[in-house]
Formats: sequence, C-alpha cells, structure tokens
Amino acid sequence: MKHRTLLVSFAVIAALICCPFTTASASIVLGQIDDFENGTIMSWGGGAGLSNQLGGPGGAADRYLRVTSTGSGGPGSRLATYNDFQWTGDYLSAGVTGLQMDLKNFSNHELHMRLFILFSPGGEFTSTNAVVLAPNSDWQTVYFGLTSSDMMAVDGGFDLDLTLASVQRMMIRHQPGEPGGIGSPPPIAATLGMDNITAVPEPATLGLVALGALALIRRRR
Repeated sequence: MKHRTLLVSFAVIAALICCPFTTASASIVLGQIDDFENGTIMSWGGGAGLSNQLGGPGGAADRYLRVTSTGSGGPGSRLATYNDFQWTGDYLSAGVTGLQMDLKNFSNHELHMRLFILFSPGGEFTSTNAVVLAPNSDWQTVYFGLTSSDMMAVDGGFDLDLTLASVQRMMIRHQPGEPGGIGSPPPIAATLGMDNITAVPEPATLGLVALGALALIRRRR
C-alpha cells in the first residue's frame, strides 16, 4: 500500500476482511481506494483538465490525479472534480461515513476544499467546514466526514440519510466562504493534486477497527 498512516492501513485491512470488494462498477465499498497507479484518471471528470501525473505523496514514482482550472469564466473555470461511477451508491449500507485523501495545493493562493453531493434524492449536501490548503502546500492527509455534523443541505431537500443511501455524484471542489450550492464557487486559476482517495468509517472507530485487525492478524499467525 502507498503512503498511508499505520492506523488507517489497519482499518482498511479490517474493512477488506469484513467487507470484501465486489465487482460492481458503481457501488461504494468500505476500504476502496483510488490511488491512480494504473496510469488513468479512474473515471473522475470536471475541471479544465485532468491528468495522471508522477510525484505523489509516496515519492517520484507515485502517481496522482492533477486537477486544473482556468479562472477565466465558463466551463473549467472553477476548481472541481467529480465521480459518477465507483464513488456512487449506498454509503449507509456500506458503512462509509467519510472520505480520506491526500491533497496538495500547487497554486499561489489558498484553496478551500469541500465535498459536494449532487443529484441524490434527499437533496444536495456540502461540507459544513472547508479544509484549507495553504499556497504551494506539501502533500497532506485530510478527512471529509459525511455525518449530519459534517454536512449541510444547500439545494433540493434536507434528508441526508436518503441522499447517502443513493449518492449519484460525488464532487470535490474549491468553495470558500459559507457552504453553498452548485453555483456558489468562484472562478479560480488553480492546480490541485489528489491521491489515495479512501472510503473510511468515522475517525472515532478507526482505532477500534485497527486493534481488531491487528488482533486477527496476530491470531492467524
């Protein structure tokens, strides 16, 4: 496994032991990771340009997804990328209560990153608090929660559970200021690096899951 803390590594191992991957192409699974090591953009879209690049958090040979925006108005002017495939589905049944990922700001200004869930039946929700990336930051591991304390309704409804039971599009975007809907992010010329996007349980359970996985591994040895 690539750049990853020991705690989350055990949590992912435990998730794989308890909930093995399925072959469904559009169904979220606890523990799944987009690490971009296959050289593709792994079904992500949006932005002015998406590319698979070398130089991720794991070093010069580590691949990551690079997202760019123009800031000039029109398509591609806002910094955002979305997924309509492997990051859709029933998050509640899968036990996924957050996404962890490595992010890097290649721009000369701050980026305020949020999750944004669109087109789902319970309404559209975005992160209540943005993760702020300093200008020209190094790679850092961040966590976006998906619970009622982490997400705010912005368009179309107020039923977070209904939305999480049928996610149609998962977006990661720069949106400063107060949480807003689909038209709220301002245009910006920026470049973002993303890697190791991982479906995880809430942080409070990671320690218990990791201990359980460690005990199971020791018992099998």
